Amino acid sequence: MANTRLATSNKLSSLPFASSSTILSVQTSATGSTWVTFTTAACDVLRITNATGTLIEYRRGGAGNGMHLPNGATVDVYAVSNANEISFRRNDVSNTQVTLTAEAYVV
Repeated sequence: MANTRLATSNKLSSLPFASSSTILSVQTSATGSTWVTFTTAACDVLRITNATGTLIEYRRGGAGNGMHLPNGATVDVYAVSNANEISFRRNDVSNTQVTLTAEAYVV
């Protein structure tokens, strides 16, 4: 696959050329407080976009504290080799499921 320059908008940082990318969509847990991991997808950078309407927490490696991702925000998570290293949940631990979207880039 040919390298593709990734377009960014607003205040998003630009990524270097990517050799491939995969779009992921995963729902939060129906039990609210349970962390959910992204599906398996090789990547160097995981760009997470929160368009859920609620505050999301994400964390690395299945343990430790979460980082907040407000509704309408996007974050690039570096130093990952697979999207399944990142897990997330609703900050309010509500049982109402929402779907979080990410794009896994192989650089």
